[in-house]
Amino acid sequence: MPDTFICAYELSGDGHGTPIDESALSAQPPRDVPVWVHLSARSTAAR
Repeated sequence: MPDTFICAYELSGDGHGTPIDESALSAQPPRDVPVWVHLSARSTAAR
């Protein structure tokens, strides 16, 4: 997924976010907080 993943953030709800790297994102179990994952639209894997 190197050409697909751009960045990800765990959102705090107050307008801030904590960056999450790609390996941590796929290794962490789901939590009860929203996460923004930004993918490249040019990647066929993202589609």
